[in-house]
Amino acid sequence: MVKQILIISLLLVVSCTGAKKAGKGTSGMKELSAAETIKRVQAGRFSFDRLNADTNLGIKSDMFNGSVSAKIRMVKDSAIWMSASKLGFEVGRVLITQDSVFVIERLQKTFIRESIDEISKLAGVDLDFEMIQDLMIGNPYLHPVDNTVTYFDRDSLQIYPAFDEYRIAHTFTNGNFRLVRTTVRDEATKTAVVMDLDEYNSTSDSQIFAYFRKIVVDNENELSISFKDVELNVEKDIRFSIPSSYSPREF
Repeated sequence: MVKQILIISLLLVVSCTGAKKAGKGTSGMKELSAAETIKRVQAGRFSFDRLNADTNLGIKSDMFNGSVSAKIRMVKDSAIWMSASKLGFEVGRVLITQDSVFVIERLQKTFIRESIDEISKLAGVDLDFEMIQDLMIGNPYLHPVDNTVTYFDRDSLQIYPAFDEYRIAHTFTNGNFRLVRTTVRDEATKTAVVMDLDEYNSTSDSQIFAYFRKIVVDNENELSISFKDVELNVEKDIRFSIPSSYSPREF
């Protein structure tokens, strides 16, 4: 079950600077220049060195339908660690590093060790650690130098990063520049993803964080993530050891 949860979660999470001249909208709101808009969005990015959180994951898919509790621990630019539990018992652990993914399945007494490149092929989406980290934390994944901005008349604006392999649109509320939706289409696989973010609230250091996300792939597979007890910059154990009695398996 842990393997299925990992695949679905990675695929769904990946749904979701200079800039080109802003597109023309029909809004009566104040429109900033593209460069100033990107500056405001970047200023609102969630920042952390370490993040610890308890979450509830709700999954609807052909591979798994149900919910699990998960502890998530992130070390910026280094590691993403997750422990999944059902009925109070740990069913597995996941560790994502810059180049690899490790999975322990407690019930089956098996483990998986695979590169992110191989996981990308399996998921049908070109993944990298930075992308996974940004979108798990709720930050928009922008192009380093090439982003187009368009203002609309429903108190919103969109930013379109110029990636060859993806067609991405980030939707923000105007004024506070909070990310409320990311849509992405992988041009090679035609996979379509929509991620909605909600329940913004303050963390312990007064940053604004989206405590709820709902991600839908191809109008079929769905993942909801409810964060609670978010703790910042506190060092916690991300131990990951594979028992010698566990057997290796492939995805």
